[in-house]
Amino acid sequence: MRITILLLAVLSTLCTTYSNATTIQLCSEDSERPVASAWTKNIAAALSRLAYSGYVQKDKIYSVQLDKSKTCFDKAGTSCYGEEGTVYCNRAALAQILYATAWTASSVANSIVDQPEETRSRGLFSKGRVDILSGLELYEADAYGSQEDMTRIIERLATIDDGAMTNISYSAITVLSLQQYDADQHAILDTENIRLGLAYQIYEAASNYLMAFIVGHELAHSFKECIFDDPSVIEENLFFNDLANTQASGGALCPNIPLLDELLAEQCALRGVQSTDQGMTEYKESISQGEELKLSLALLSFSRRIAIDSVSALLTIGLGQKPSDKIYRPPTKYRGLDVVANRENGEFKEGYLYKPIRLALFSSLLHTLEPTNKQIVRICDHSSQRFVLGLTYALAICNTERNISPEIRKSKFPDLFSSIVGSGVIDGWLTDKWDDHTSFKCENNSK
Repeated sequence: MRITILLLAVLSTLCTTYSNATTIQLCSEDSERPVASAWTKNIAAALSRLAYSGYVQKDKIYSVQLDKSKTCFDKAGTSCYGEEGTVYCNRAALAQILYATAWTASSVANSIVDQPEETRSRGLFSKGRVDILSGLELYEADAYGSQEDMTRIIERLATIDDGAMTNISYSAITVLSLQQYDADQHAILDTENIRLGLAYQIYEAASNYLMAFIVGHELAHSFKECIFDDPSVIEENLFFNDLANTQASGGALCPNIPLLDELLAEQCALRGVQSTDQGMTEYKESISQGEELKLSLALLSFSRRIAIDSVSALLTIGLGQKPSDKIYRPPTKYRGLDVVANRENGEFKEGYLYKPIRLALFSSLLHTLEPTNKQIVRICDHSSQRFVLGLTYALAICNTERNISPEIRKSKFPDLFSSIVGSGVIDGWLTDKWDDHTSFKCENNSK
């Protein structure tokens, strides 16, 4: 079955009943950990920023309210779910990912604050940096553990290299300041606090990308139309079409024809991400110039990469519950498919896009939009590992006895994904040789 962009565009016009107002229900419970509720204002702030990516201009209105009903949790699951007039989101899941995003943004900011421009991009690869998975572990310690648990995690991170403890100490202070500033709509940023200024720019943009993709997909379901008329760059270069065909045809993956409604919502969410990116870029260009503008735009590179890691965590780990119930750092069992998902827990559903395919679409969009630092705006490190595992599972789910490696060699994976993964992943697909320390990194691939 060949699904084309033209077909999507034509069929999308058949929806004649539209909604101009919807409600975003944040599923919460009395037993929820204080750290989740503490980030409620930050969730609301991120959702309010999303409105200005295009919804306000099209008179699309949404309100946000707490919902303690079981129905809300049943619908939202570990992320968000949209239906006509309502979007349900697991508040704890959004709090977790914003918390981890704030830690990562703060850690990157503290890695680059004293760096000259030519080495600034190394902030994403610094050994002592708090990545998204480490941020989620810190959230778990904050929410469910004790001060001893938090100290243990920090001490483990601090042993990675000599400068790690200094970075983490500054980042802990920066995260707290960032959360307070982001939650207070009337706050004025202290221009003397350079670390906070850098961290907030990175965090704000990363959270904007995150909300535009995750919540934007569900808003398309809720409004029953897409408010974004301009096609995304990955529609124009046919990458969206190629991946839809890859999943539907069963050539490289097990066949799972996506529902039209799901394809249209995903297409719309990606258009929203692009609109968000363009809006932020234009705003930065309007308020600064020279070296200040150059730095401001460079920070978007970090935000794009962090957003990819955040979306990867939401799609492949599944949040909204005690994180230790999930496997954070699985061994690289490329035939141990249980470490990613299984049919029983609903990670792969008939008629829905495979989650690694969604991650690839999101990552390819941001990679294509990135003007200068394409080598860092990719699926890397732990996100890359889960991406490979997820594709492996999607390849083998219809026949667990199938020999995976020959199928991968015959597939389009290297050609389809070469721009958004490191060379080690391409080599692994071609040779079936993997190394935990080198296969999933992006530093050495400069395409």
